[in-house]
Amino acid sequence: ASGAVDFFLAGTERSREEGSKIGVHAWSDGKKEASDFPRGHKFHQPYIKYYIDMGFPQKDANDFYFFTINAASSSNIHWMTNREIKQYKLITNN
Repeated sequence: ASGAVDFFLAGTERSREEGSKIGVHAWSDGKKEASDFPRGHKFHQPYIKYYIDMGFPQKDANDFYFFTINAASSSNIHWMTNREIKQYKLITNN
């Protein structure tokens, strides 16, 4: 599941099967977790830019990115709830 959400978000039309899971977690540079770096740090920007490139408005890209890095550490995974999937607009066709 690690990294799969980024491939999923590359789809122009995104749907999911009943019971499917979307997992997110922080990245790590091997010493520090993503959440150890302050908002606005240059290390966050490539991820936020990717979400913008995939069609997310700036605010939604920021919101989703910071949700993912705070939802679980790099060695764990957070399985998103249906409410979170809807909140962050991951599905394009309901």
